[in-house]
Amino acid sequence: VDDESDDNDQDDQDDDDLDDDDDQTDSDNDGDDFIHPKFSTHDAEDKDEENVSVTTAAEPPLLSATTLPSPSISIISHVQQTPAISSIPGIVDKYLDHRMNETVKVAVQLQSDRLRDEAQAKNKDFLNKLDEYIQKIIKEQVKEQVK
Repeated sequence: VDDESDDNDQDDQDDDDLDDDDDQTDSDNDGDDFIHPKFSTHDAEDKDEENVSVTTAAEPPLLSATTLPSPSISIISHVQQTPAISSIPGIVDKYLDHRMNETVKVAVQLQSDRLRDEAQAKNKDFLNKLDEYIQKIIKEQVKEQVK
């Protein structure tokens, strides 16, 4: 039983300590603490009010939304793409002309080479026949002289 009374005495002392804190807190609230305006306890009626008349005039906008041009970015990109698209046929024509010229040059070169080779073969054949004919004539003349 004595243990319980000792515990109660201890609790009473703890409560006294808490009460002491309350006394200290009460003594700190002497009104000189900073209070944020949003947390102020003053009534709104205590504040000075100043009446100011304000007149506003609404002016119509200079341009309505329907008359505004589309953004310049899309116009620029459209303008940049238009010459590129319109120049495609010209580019294709130049490419085809270039390829055709190259093909014609190759064909002409091949034809020239073939004709040259044919002419050289005919000339060689003619010269070979001429050489044989001349040698035949020379042999006949030599036989005539030997007789």
